[in-house]
Amino acid sequence: MSKVSQYVNGEQAVAKGWLFIAEEQPPGSEHPYITKKIAPDQLGATGPAGPQGLPGLDGNPGATGPTGPTGANGGQGPTGPTGAQGADSSDEWVHPDGLSMDLFEEYAPGAIVAPNGGFGWDTAGVVSGGTIVQRNIANGRTERRLSLSSGEFARKLYIGSDWHRLRIALLLRCNGASTFTANGFIGLCSGTTNPFGGTTANAIGLYFDPVNVNSWVFTNGTTVDFFAQSVGTRFVTKRGAGAPVDQGGGAGSDGRRFASTEALRTMFFLEVARPVFATSATSVAYSWGMRSTNATQAEFSLSKRSLFHTILDSANNSSLAQDDTIVTVTGAGTVTNSFNDDESTGAFDTLNIRWDGAHPLEICGMAVHKVY
Repeated sequence: MSKVSQYVNGEQAVAKGWLFIAEEQPPGSEHPYITKKIAPDQLGATGPAGPQGLPGLDGNPGATGPTGPTGANGGQGPTGPTGAQGADSSDEWVHPDGLSMDLFEEYAPGAIVAPNGGFGWDTAGVVSGGTIVQRNIANGRTERRLSLSSGEFARKLYIGSDWHRLRIALLLRCNGASTFTANGFIGLCSGTTNPFGGTTANAIGLYFDPVNVNSWVFTNGTTVDFFAQSVGTRFVTKRGAGAPVDQGGGAGSDGRRFASTEALRTMFFLEVARPVFATSATSVAYSWGMRSTNATQAEFSLSKRSLFHTILDSANNSSLAQDDTIVTVTGAGTVTNSFNDDESTGAFDTLNIRWDGAHPLEICGMAVHKVY
């Protein structure tokens, strides 16, 4: 057997080759140990691990292991405090040139005196006898409306009096279920300080008869109910604290139906045009077209989107209030009229609605569009 001249620690669990051992002999033998070779596969099973050795000296740190998977998201934290109100925006949809609108969804229910929502208005408006109410509509939904109870609304347009053809559309409902009497006004006035119902500087528009108190007849429809206005609507002007000046009822006959059922909305539509004039004192012809929902359409509840259809989407017919969309939505004939007036005592720059009646008038939405 060759002499074993070098010892190296083995690193394999079962190495290939031979394992050398020095086997101890009984006392008195010629040699205390006899060298033997053993094949690795003759070894017994590995014994239990020995006790932990003393820690060695610090070595270099090993490589960083792979990143573990992302844990689950934690619960949502509490809502932070409301920040301060920002400055007024100059965005096009806050002051869109030529379009003023308010759907009243931005307001909290309750009394209101200075409406400042919507878009396309110059400043906050003024309201007397006004309340924001929440009403049930189709499919279990709700909406908010401005309710006028012997009260008045006035809000200045962003365009002021810079117009020559103007459209006004209102979605309305009378909150009652019995015949009643009422007078009211829908049109334009000069500023919000003194609207139609007070000592107005200047006002022009539609009046629910300046001589005979109107009778609104409660009518049961096939599925919903509505009111039929039994006395003619009149065109008027007004300055100061005196009575409105009657400018006639015009030619033609519109539908004159206002919704009664809570979910129902009917439309009142005005279009007015005037020529170019040199000064505010110049007297010019104010030409009008008026439509309101008729007896058949009175049971077709309009959506608030109808304001966009009638104000923006409808093509401009050369005749006032006779565009296809307006005709379809109201189903009524057009009442037309023309008479002279001027702005010497105040510019027509403010939407003005007045209502005096036993049942409140709910305004579901309003829109004013400058055609040119």
